[in-house]
Amino acid sequence: MKSIVSFLGPLLGLLFFVYGCNQTKYILEPKMDSSFTTEPYNIQLPEMLIVNDSLSLDITEISNINWRMFLHYYKRILGEHSPEYKALLPDTSGYLYMINESGELFKHGGISKSEYFWSIEYDAFPVVGVTLEQAKKFTQWRADRVLEMLLVQNRFFRVSTFEDFTTDKFLTSEIYEKYKDVITYIPEYSIPKKIHLPVLKSLAEESVVYDDDEINSLENALHLQLESGLPIRDAYARNGPRNERIINLIGNVSEMIDEAGTTVGGNYIQNLDDIKDYLIQTSAIPDQTVGFRNVAKWVKIEKD
Repeated sequence: MKSIVSFLGPLLGLLFFVYGCNQTKYILEPKMDSSFTTEPYNIQLPEMLIVNDSLSLDITEISNINWRMFLHYYKRILGEHSPEYKALLPDTSGYLYMINESGELFKHGGISKSEYFWSIEYDAFPVVGVTLEQAKKFTQWRADRVLEMLLVQNRFFRVSTFEDFTTDKFLTSEIYEKYKDVITYIPEYSIPKKIHLPVLKSLAEESVVYDDDEINSLENALHLQLESGLPIRDAYARNGPRNERIINLIGNVSEMIDEAGTTVGGNYIQNLDDIKDYLIQTSAIPDQTVGFRNVAKWVKIEKD
């Protein structure tokens, strides 16, 4: 029973993260005065928290199951043997190397990078081994899925209207032309940039308490990682509702920013004293210690 719950919990959460669409065959009556069309800044985007009027941030890092759903989408469209699909696969060659209590690296007991990525046991752990370009591709795919979700939820079209919905396709469609005076904003997702770092640093300094455990505590992070020899999974994936806080900005995995070879936050094989000040550093990418999360904002559509 535990294995079923462990599988379904993250999977159901991700289905909302990716699709989130009500596929009921209702009569289309667009909600012209919904918050989506009038006050989008108040909408909490899936798996994110609103930081301010111009920024939303992922609660935690993009996970293995998030990336596998991304792959599933493009495997259906491109075919699993296509070069385009293969270019989206993370680096899963070799084994995971971890840190022991003496600070020495060692090969984790038989866990390969492939098992870490593909096994449902690690669904909620951060995806690693991806490049910045791959992360950007994921980010645009996610933006497309969220916009599609919002348009379907607000009854502008049914989920089956577009075979492969993208924001660009929608903005040149007859549906958008019909409702362009109503649909004036779209969500824009990106990899964090240096301009976002002061805000992320301030959030990183906050502790998150859940069931009397400080999820963002550096000491607790080290204890959990030494115990498991792995990055910390999304602590809320199986343990109930999320706290209204951002987690894992310091430690766990270093997180890419939109600058080649640059990461922030430090990772689980680094000394705590080196990463406690929200470290900005040069990193080899892809790498088993590097993941990422997204930021998002609402942008006004520029009319012709």
